[in-house]
Formats: sequence, structure tokens, C-alpha cells
Amino acid sequence: MDKIQHKLAMEFFRSEIKTLAERLANNKLALRHNQRIASKELNEPSKDYDTSGEKYFWCAEQAIRNDKERITAMHIVYGEIRGKPHLTEEKKKDYVPLIEATRKRMEEYVSQKQAAVVSNGATSTGGI
Repeated sequence: MDKIQHKLAMEFFRSEIKTLAERLANNKLALRHNQRIASKELNEPSKDYDTSGEKYFWCAEQAIRNDKERITAMHIVYGEIRGKPHLTEEKKKDYVPLIEATRKRMEEYVSQKQAAVVSNGATSTGGI
């Protein structure tokens, strides 16, 4: 991986982890609020969950669990690219499908961005 690809990969991880972390925080806050309303039988409106990343949203607890697992998979791949492992090999076995999906998405992102950078560089005049 050259410097440009590495920079694009780090950009991918920053943006994806930020998005997942924000969604996770919003869903946890909404779940706590809605559970409090239900347990105390209050007449407050319930908060909506952020379902933007879920294909089939049927349970807030499952969506929170999925986001946590995705963030962990992102950190594992991020650590592999930087040369600093995030988890031991035994614990990585639990995340193998998510790691492969994350790595595939990262490679697609890097190739798309790199193609865009190369095409923009080829069309510029170089400045006169």
C-alpha cells in the first residue's frame, strides 16, 4: 500500500467510525429514553431511532449490538493496516465475516477515490 492509498484508507476509517459512533450514541440515547418512558409510564413522546445503516431494523438492542461489532471490525482492520493489532488472533475469529466485509469496502473506497484523484490530475493543465 503506497502513501496515497494509506491516506485514503485512513480517511475511510475516520469517516466510517465517526458515522457509526454517532449512530450508536443516538440509538443508545433513544433506547434509554424510550425504556424510561415505558417503565415509568410517562406521557412524553418517544425518541426515534437512527435506522440509516440497518437493512432490517426490528430491534434497537440488535442495531446497537451490530454497530458495536462493526466498530470493532473497523478497529481490527485499521490496526492491521497500521501494523498494530487491535485484538488477539483468538478474539478475531468472532469477527472474521465483518473483517472481510470491512476490508472489501475499504479497498473499493480506496480504488474509487484513487481513480478520482488520478482522473482529476490527468485533466488539469498543470498551471501556466
